[in-house]
Amino acid sequence: MMAKWLLGLWLAILLVDRPGAKAYRSGSGYHSEQSGPVGLSAAGNAHSSYGADQQHPIYHRDSACPPHFTGLVAYPHDCHRYVNCFDGSPTIQTCSPGTLFNGRTQVCDHPSNVVCPSAESSSTRLGDLRIR
Repeated sequence: MMAKWLLGLWLAILLVDRPGAKAYRSGSGYHSEQSGPVGLSAAGNAHSSYGADQQHPIYHRDSACPPHFTGLVAYPHDCHRYVNCFDGSPTIQTCSPGTLFNGRTQVCDHPSNVVCPSAESSSTRLGDLRIR
């Protein structure tokens, strides 16, 4: 189980930590664009999107990392993400599907174990469809 998690973390870092990668959070979801090859594929440009509205680059937001801090902190704009700080330098990372970052335990956890204000507004991403 730990090996799969580490492999997933390594792949996430490999895919996100590239020059030319742009990512932004919108009120309806997450968008990312990469110029150049993506992952193991050498196909031209890649584009993925998840929803669309207030397009603010996530890397232009205030850092959640205190100066010279090393460790994990909750990403303040989306409970599906967390910030991996190394000496005060932030790297935004995403939890596996169906999990949210638990700031108390410092791991991605089942949504029932996490208190997250944004989780209620995006409950469909958690598989909790509500009929109104």
